[in-house]
Amino acid sequence: MQVHASKRYLRLLTSFCILALVVALAPVSSVGAQATVAGYYETRGDYVHVTRQQASGHGWWLNRSGPAKRAIVKIKLQTKKVKRFWFDSWPDATDWMPRKPIEFRPGGGSGNRANARRQCNGTTVTQWRSVVDVDIVGFVDPPDKVTTDVRYLRCGR
Repeated sequence: MQVHASKRYLRLLTSFCILALVVALAPVSSVGAQATVAGYYETRGDYVHVTRQQASGHGWWLNRSGPAKRAIVKIKLQTKKVKRFWFDSWPDATDWMPRKPIEFRPGGGSGNRANARRQCNGTTVTQWRSVVDVDIVGFVDPPDKVTTDVRYLRCGR
């Protein structure tokens, strides 16, 4: 009998192993508090789309199990011209939106998601995508990020 594992299962298993290693190696803070595992959650992002002549993308998280109540959600937009590399849409490649950390509850919706926008520079068809990062507040969570599917938009960079 041959055992087949899906990519999602392997990613979950890898994330869990990384979490176990991080928890095992995490130092105890000077006040005695120790980070614990956040449980199972999902990082989500919508397709980049054009709103009022701006490329726009949203990121949020869903709590599937565990005690986590809040997370810092960051998102960045990226563009690509044909046969080139992906570029962050801001000059400073370290810029995530929002620039100041904001804690969001799970679930998405207009009040529970991070937003990134970039003014369109003409109507040249350009490839857009977003990268979403979720950091669970008060818990250890894996460093993985979600990259949304590519969209071809009439929104130049």
